[in-house]
Amino acid sequence: MLLDTLEVILTFNQPTVNYLTDHLRKFPMAFVRKGGTLFIHRQLCQDGLPDPLQDIFARCAMDIHHSNANRHIISRAISGTASHLIQSIPPTHAFISKLAFVQSLILLQIMILFCPTVDQALRQQAKRRMPLLQVWAVKLFDSVPKYLPASMSPRQAWVLAESCLRMIHICHMVSGLYGMLKFGCFVLTLFVEALPLNRNGHLWDDNLYFNQKVPETDPSSPRLDETDLVSYRELTDLSEEGQFRQLALFEEMLLAASKGIGSVTQGTHAMYSQQVSVHEL
Repeated sequence: MLLDTLEVILTFNQPTVNYLTDHLRKFPMAFVRKGGTLFIHRQLCQDGLPDPLQDIFARCAMDIHHSNANRHIISRAISGTASHLIQSIPPTHAFISKLAFVQSLILLQIMILFCPTVDQALRQQAKRRMPLLQVWAVKLFDSVPKYLPASMSPRQAWVLAESCLRMIHICHMVSGLYGMLKFGCFVLTLFVEALPLNRNGHLWDDNLYFNQKVPETDPSSPRLDETDLVSYRELTDLSEEGQFRQLALFEEMLLAASKGIGSVTQGTHAMYSQQVSVHEL
């Protein structure tokens, strides 16, 4: 893919790195406590979590209680989960299985790469998995279904599409931040800049809307269609032009991963400039 080979090389200051790593580290805890994250929607798996996400859920729950006393036990558990996950790479025809696999892989990498006290053997294993994560992000994008079942409601279709888009963006963010910590540069490809985003991203956490208390046939119900899509590059340009008055956390993280922490808010910039520097990988 040509766009995926054209790179924009960025460097970020420590407050930007702190901001991004801090929010990435919160994903495992959010997955356990809320049943979802900024890239795993609570409504995505209404029939229960697929096996890979169940395993990662258990490891995330253990990781919340990580301490020096149980560090080795948790390390062995995470290592076992990682091995099982890699052995369960889904067949090429099962899109939902692919999505669950990559979501699980992202959470696994976050728990290991961005934790300063993690076992060094686990860290080395996670480093070797980075190419796998990057390959699967592209595979997932290339295998997005062109048509969805007629039985799927507009809400369900939006959740599936948005989950896939967000997952790919977060995947590249994890890869870019790893590169920043390891090599001192954050690689943003033109493929990533061209990836679409939905203007209705604020609906992600709208429980009223997704609990279907507002009928989809109601005129007040938000309309979800292709005209709501903008590219990552358009998001940053429109934000710089002041056309987004209030951004959700997901969009703020994307801005920070493209323009630095100064593109978010001065208050946020000040808060994260006081944090302890993240260790180098």
